[in-house]
Amino acid sequence: MTFSEQIGQLLRKRKFTQQELDVLRVEFESKLKEFRLGYLSINHGATEQEQDAHWTLLKELEKIGFILDIDPYDRTGEKSEICIKCNKNKTIPSEYSSAERGDLFCKQCLDEWDKEKYRRFCETLRKKEEANPLEKYAREIVNIAAYYEIPYEMRKKDQEELSERRKNMDLNTISEHSRMYNILHIKKKPEDMTEEQWQKERRKARDYMRECNDSMEERRFAFNNTPIRAFESKLWGVRSYCECTAEGLRQGVCCDICKLVQKTDEYMLRLFKDKAQGRIN
Repeated sequence: MTFSEQIGQLLRKRKFTQQELDVLRVEFESKLKEFRLGYLSINHGATEQEQDAHWTLLKELEKIGFILDIDPYDRTGEKSEICIKCNKNKTIPSEYSSAERGDLFCKQCLDEWDKEKYRRFCETLRKKEEANPLEKYAREIVNIAAYYEIPYEMRKKDQEELSERRKNMDLNTISEHSRMYNILHIKKKPEDMTEEQWQKERRKARDYMRECNDSMEERRFAFNNTPIRAFESKLWGVRSYCECTAEGLRQGVCCDICKLVQKTDEYMLRLFKDKAQGRIN
């Protein structure tokens, strides 16, 4: 008999001995720890089987919690001074403090979890590129290294340097856009400004916002008028003429429109491959 079936029997009995409750409490704590550890990896490359097992575990926690009058959702986010992985006292630096990481692990286990998360993420990217070689050839054409080929230690060092630069950024530079926007929308002149200063600030703000809008228009124009967008738009228009059926697709049969799209895809893949390998200019 599985644990879920045992819980079902207990729920039907509705009366529990102290021994049964003690067993359930131990089981609840064990499954809660397993659930919290699984929650950290569920969004970082977890397989479909791992995700199904994770949510099944949550349902079992809900059933046990109902018997013990414990809300598992309150317990899954609780803080503790003990690392849930190695059961040692935590010494987490302030920059690691977060509900997802610093509230669960000690420093050593946190670094191990970060490394494992990065490995899962890189594996997901690698599989995605293998499924679509077009991305690989495009990356090689523009001579960009694959993200998943960058060692974890180098990526961690880059993130630490970026974090340090953000701490030292000039707050006035960050809030410049907000300040200019507010000046344009303030109808009443501040008391500590003369009329001449106020008009000068408003003209400066109008010029600044106009430049921002022009820059945004340029980026929007470039985005909407690239050959990629034009091709995507044409292909989307052809989509309405597809006559494929579910039964035909299961047998590997598609409509005439999709056969042409397949040939287009194959030709584009060959073209990208030849360019990446230097066979065409």
